Amino acid sequence: MAIQIAPLISRDQRSSTNRLLLLMVLIALVLRIAVTPFSSIEGLMNPDHVHCWEQGNVARALVAGKGFGSFLWSDQASAVMPPVFPLVVAFFFKLFGVHTSLSVFATHAFNCLISALACIPIYLVARKSFGERVAKWTAWSWACSPYGIYFAACWAWSTHLLLLSVCWMVYLAQRMEKSSKLRLWTGFGLLAVFSGLCE
Repeated sequence: MAIQIAPLISRDQRSSTNRLLLLMVLIALVLRIAVTPFSSIEGLMNPDHVHCWEQGNVARALVAGKGFGSFLWSDQASAVMPPVFPLVVAFFFKLFGVHTSLSVFATHAFNCLISALACIPIYLVARKSFGERVAKWTAWSWACSPYGIYFAACWAWSTHLLLLSVCWMVYLAQRMEKSSKLRLWTGFGLLAVFSGLCE
């Protein structure tokens, strides 16, 4: 699905921008996925550390049919974790097994994808605020950011899901400044609710 940057730019410019964004996302994703296997040294792919993964422990309770269970490896109910990311992890646990290397890797890969997709709203927000040149530098900086790569590849947490939601909220807020379209305001409200359930 093509992203409409602005109604006044030509089709060729829009196509060129979409190709650039796709390239940014792909490079960001490859960089993050490439680092993921090395996270086994200190991260969640190390079997010795899995029991400390609170989001995964809540997901384990969900898969076991015990509801939104405790992050402390017990069967008590928990209200400490927000629901969105444990549900994502539970989905991967259901597909690939609870706390298996494959399910943990799939969770990391999902996190890497979400982090890479943040290049799109980052580019759009910077373009609206500062112009094309700054937008390219900003989005490429995020795509190749050591911190962005490290945290997406090594920590399976809801941070990047929240980042992506908030970046899209900023983009919508920029558009809402000059528009009273109900769908923009509704989208902003829904994203705000989703963000609140992420972290």
